[in-house]
Amino acid sequence: MRCPLRFADARSRFPIPDSALNALVDGGLQDLDQTRYAHFEELRSYCTKVAGAVGVACVAVYGSDDVERAETLGIALQLINIIRDVREDWDLGRVYLPQDELASFGVIRGRDRGRRNDRRVAGADDVPVRTRPRLPRATGSASHVRSTAEARLCISTFAGLYRATLDRIEARGFDVFDGPPQLSTLTKLRIVGGGLRR
Repeated sequence: MRCPLRFADARSRFPIPDSALNALVDGGLQDLDQTRYAHFEELRSYCTKVAGAVGVACVAVYGSDDVERAETLGIALQLINIIRDVREDWDLGRVYLPQDELASFGVIRGRDRGRRNDRRVAGADDVPVRTRPRLPRATGSASHVRSTAEARLCISTFAGLYRATLDRIEARGFDVFDGPPQLSTLTKLRIVGGGLRR
């Protein structure tokens, strides 16, 4: 009962919009039925539901009115998740990378699993091209948070950790079939320290 009670308490104290919560539910239901995305706009719509909505809900708690940047950051982090988790999703029969972009690299739907001999994930570098520009714009939302230094640190830390993950993936040539890159403790401490200094 604690989670429903805490959720009800949060709803009573903060202006968390119903639209964000409904989008989260819709995204979760979509994940139950859909395992492929035809093109990037379809993928972006999914990311908006499952992650952009989280950003919108969070800024209501943190005290910012910069909903657009919060949503943008959520989408960017979800796109990085998708690249990071290609192998895990692949093994579960899910391919989030847009089908039209995979097809342009010669990866044919239904035969995706046979392409693992090429360790580089075909088309995966197209997603970071769209993702990386979102991060500077989105992380600006941390400076607009009016509530607490802890809230600003939370935003900057999440963004920093995901940016470092994307850097590692790119440095590996998008070979994610050996699993997601691991960030060292030192790297994590540097990211947190950078957030504390801001």
